[in-house]
Formats: sequence, C-alpha cells, structure tokens
Amino acid sequence: MKLDAAILRSLSLEPAKTTVASHGGSGFTTTAKITTTLNDGTRKHFFLKTGQGEDAEVMFAGEHASLNAIHTIPSLCPQSFAHGKMDNGGAFLVTDFIDIVSSRSSLRDEQGSGLSLAQKLAKLHTTPASIPEGYDRPMFGFPISTCCGNTEQENDFTESWADFYARHRLLAILRKSEKTNGKDTQLRSLVEKTAKEVVPRLIGDDHLNNGKGVTPVVVHGDLWSGNKGRGRIGGKGAVEDVVFDPSAAYAHGEYELGIMRMFGGFGESFLTEYHSICPKTEPVEEYEDRVSLYELYHHLNHHAIFGGGYKSGAISIMRDLHRKYGNSIFLDDLTHVKKTLEAASGHPFYFLSQIEDPTYIYIVGSWPSAENHWQFLPSRANQELLTLMKGSVEVMWMLHIDSSGPMQALPKESAETVLGAEYVAPSVGKIVDEAPVISISRYFISSGKRSPSMAQKDFIETFRKAEHHLKAHQAPYDLVLGQRIETTSRDMVEVITIAGWNHVAQHLSFADTPGYQEFAKIKEFVDATEIKHAKKLAL
Repeated sequence: MKLDAAILRSLSLEPAKTTVASHGGSGFTTTAKITTTLNDGTRKHFFLKTGQGEDAEVMFAGEHASLNAIHTIPSLCPQSFAHGKMDNGGAFLVTDFIDIVSSRSSLRDEQGSGLSLAQKLAKLHTTPASIPEGYDRPMFGFPISTCCGNTEQENDFTESWADFYARHRLLAILRKSEKTNGKDTQLRSLVEKTAKEVVPRLIGDDHLNNGKGVTPVVVHGDLWSGNKGRGRIGGKGAVEDVVFDPSAAYAHGEYELGIMRMFGGFGESFLTEYHSICPKTEPVEEYEDRVSLYELYHHLNHHAIFGGGYKSGAISIMRDLHRKYGNSIFLDDLTHVKKTLEAASGHPFYFLSQIEDPTYIYIVGSWPSAENHWQFLPSRANQELLTLMKGSVEVMWMLHIDSSGPMQALPKESAETVLGAEYVAPSVGKIVDEAPVISISRYFISSGKRSPSMAQKDFIETFRKAEHHLKAHQAPYDLVLGQRIETTSRDMVEVITIAGWNHVAQHLSFADTPGYQEFAKIKEFVDATEIKHAKKLAL
C-alpha cells in the first residue's frame, strides 16, 4: 500500500521514513495506519481515512472540523491534523491514531485525565460553543456541512434551536429519504406534522428552561456505542475513554442522547453520572419525550440510508409524540365530544389511545340501553360533533355490549337531571380509571352446526371456568366480559373483553403460564380474534 504524496506533504513527512498499512474498517471509507519516524527519532502513528468523489471530501472536511471542535476536551477524542484531495484522486483525512484496548484493567496503574466518558461528555455539553465568525451571539449550526453516516447535513447557522432541528434535521432527512426510497405520502405527512406542531411545542425556544431557551454546545452528533472506546490517543500516554467518527453541531446537549438511546450501550449508571454534572433541561417531566424526538432523526436517517424496518420505528415515535403534543386543538375537540356524550348518556366516557397504533382512538362509554344510543345518533348534538371532527377522525366501527353492569353514573344531581335515576358502580369504568394499560379483545365465534346462541353460550361457559387463571395473572386489575348486542352475520356472534394490566408485556406473558392451557380451550369456539391495547387519554 502506497501513501499518496498529498498526504505526505500535508503532514511534512519524509517518504523514506514513513510506511502505511491497512488497518480496521469502515462502512463508507478505507482506513489505514501511518507509521513514521520524526526528526527527533521518535515514532509517530496516524490514522488515515480515504475515499472517492466529492462526497468523501465533504465527509472528511466535516469530520476534521468536528474532531477539532470536540478536542476542546483533549482526552475525549483524537485530534485531526489534515484533510484534502489526494494527487491520485479521492480525498483523505489524517487524525491521531488510537490504540484501542479491550479491558478496563489497563487503567489500574495509569494516571490519565481521571475522567470517565460520562464526565467528559457532560463537560463538553456544559461548555458553550464558540460564537461563529461574523455573529455577535451564540448560534445553532456548524461552520461547515457534516455527514452522519453518508448523509450530508447542512448546518446553516440559525438563532432558534427548534427551527434548526425542524429544517436542517427532520425536513432535510425527509428529502433525502424520498430521493433514495421514493415518495411516501404517509411519512411526509407525519414528518411535516412533527416539524410544524411537535417541535415548537416540545423544544421551542420560549418553552425550554422556563422561556430562557438553551445555549448551543458542541455535540458529537453520531454517538452510538460503535463510536466510542478505550485507548491511548496517539499511541502513548494513559488509557482514556474516547469517542471518534463525529458529526458535530452546535446544538441542544440532549440532542446527543437520541442516538445513544437508539442503539444502547450507555446504561443507567452512565446517565446518572452524566446528569449529575449536566442536569436535564426544564421541563424535566418532558425529558423522555425530547430524547425520543431527537432519536427520531436517526431512525429517519437510517431509513434514508438503509431502508428496511427503520421506518416503522420512526412512525411509532412520531405517532406517540403526536398523541401527546401534536395538536392541542384536536384534544380540545375530543374534550368537547366527551362532555357532549356524558351529558346525553348521564355516564362517564373514556377516550383510549391504541398502543399498537396511536392514531386509533377508542371511545368507551355507557348508555341506559342501545336504543338510547341509536336515538342520539341522528340528534342535532351528535350531528354537530360529526361536523366538528370531520377531517380529523373517521369512525371505523361501533358496537354495543351487554356487560355485567353499567359504568359509574355521573354525580346524583347530574344523573337526575339527565335520566332521573342513579346507577350502580360498574367495573368497566373502574378498570379504565385505574389500570395503566387496557386490553380490548374481540372474539368472533362461528356457530357451525350449532345455533349462534349455543355457540356463544359454550364459549362463555368455557371462558368463565378458566378466567380465574387470567384474573390471577392480571391482578390487581379486573376484567369485564360482554356479549355484542348486534349480530355480525347469521352464523357469527361476538364476545368482547375489557381488562386492565400494568403493561402490555404482562398480558402477553399470560401465554407462558400453566393456567393458560386451560384458558386456551376457548380457541375451540373462536373463528378469529382481534386483541389490542390502549392507554387512557387525559382529557
């Protein structure tokens, strides 16, 4: 392997005293180790990256600037010495060589900086970024474009962090995704809604830190577990926790945590130590959602680069954030719907967001009878609700259940006004009010040679004989079983259960219990099932 003359010139190295050999590997570049003897007789090692085309020039220029921006904490990353075009074509980057070690035992008898990776990163994120040339105040962005993977990121300086993240991360990566994967109406709609509604609500400058906003700090920008290690920088000195392959920006420090969460490798003890030095931004209660918003960019970036399953991860994050922050007007409208239904029925109504797909909302309530509900549907009050929600929601299905009892009535004075009666306390409302997660299970029972009523009766008897196993597993929450009043077809009937759980995994793990074998006998009567999980919306 021969070293290009442009690299020798950039480092002022003598060809006769310098060798190069392939070393390591990278998904987007070729990597090597340069060994040279300096004029004072000492040996020096460098790390070399090479690549072809203009993309490589942009990538290496960005990494050069990124490393030297992070190098304000000298023991955190290698220093970059040179980058540019090679005489023989292509581009190069030369940095400190890091002797990576695999065991923590290497630190026992050595005295380096004495700082852990968490401490170094926290120090970086509590040090304000330098004011860019030509500006009189801190700005979000970076002096040049950088690359995250092979995605070129424009980093035009922007005064607003929310504007920078929306424009130069979310909307920018959407454009690249459409170039590589083709037009995607669903993805575009979700990303644009996130940029327009969620970003200003969750990380708006007038929202963070009680309206004070955040100060730009240098972030690595691509800090997954594969871009950190332990080693000797420059092949000498003590072993240090180090990072490499950065895609830096002047950003909100918590932006760093998005990709750290996505791929793992940074445990709870790391974050505890980190946040002891670099506190969570206010409001602290929205911290997890901010990190999810920052993680979103990396799901979108990986989808743009690799395609595949990263899209589903991005969609899941966006739908969850939309449910919480997407549109306060929509939530206000749902609150109006809830009050109208409660006034008409005299009972509480509950709005549940499906966990598997948060764009689905269940409305669970109680009426004195199905006939009362049917009479309400053509009423002026209901028509006004349909007009209000037109374009925002679409009714997918509706059914009535004859369960073990009505839901909790409104306070006596309200109930008497609407219905002239007070109802007994139910179990459905208690389940929805108390359980963190609700399962809604629909069992479609085919009668076969039996009458529909006999098929339904056999199913319920089998269910009742074994439901103690299910209730023992779901404790302390309860379960309600009800029969659908409307028939779906001549030979098909439906039974629905509503049950409370601590979390979805608790429900799924029931299949691994001994009691499940007896409970599973209900399958003999079931033609199809639909089992979903939901959480109560706070309206």
